[in-house]
Amino acid sequence: MSVPLLVADRLWVSTATADRVPPSTQPGDLRRAQDMPEWRAREFLAGRGLLRQLLATVRPALAGADLTADRHGKPGLRGHPGIGISVSHSQGALAAGVAVGRALGVDVQRPGTHVTPSFARRLLGDHAGRLAALPPARAAEEVA
Repeated sequence: MSVPLLVADRLWVSTATADRVPPSTQPGDLRRAQDMPEWRAREFLAGRGLLRQLLATVRPALAGADLTADRHGKPGLRGHPGIGISVSHSQGALAAGVAVGRALGVDVQRPGTHVTPSFARRLLGDHAGRLAALPPARAAEEVA
C-alpha cells in the first residue's frame, strides 16, 4: 500500500504505480469502467483503488462511498460535499488526494522526450528561457 502524505492541514496525497495497487471492486467504479478500452479500465480502476486506500486510511467510513462526477468530470463523494477528492493517472502512474473542508486537484504526468519552445512560452511566459537552458530530457521532466 502507498503511504499517504499529509501535505497540508487535513490534506493527504498518495502516489503509486498501477501495478502496485489493487483495482477498485466497488460496483459503481466497475460500472464506469465497463465500456472503457481494457488498458484504460485497468488504469481507471487502479486509480480508484488508490483513492479508496487513501480514504480507508484517513477517513475509513468513506472508503466505500459512492463516487459522483460533476458536469466537468471532477469526482466527488456522494453525500459528503465537505470532502474534496481527486484522482489522476498517466501511463501507469497514479496519484490520489483527499482534503477535508476544501476542494483539491492532483495531477500526475509522465514526462515526454522534449518540450517545444512554443509550448514552453505558452506554459511559462517570460520564464521559458530557464527551461530552454536545461537538457531536453530534464526540461520535459520539469514540465511534467
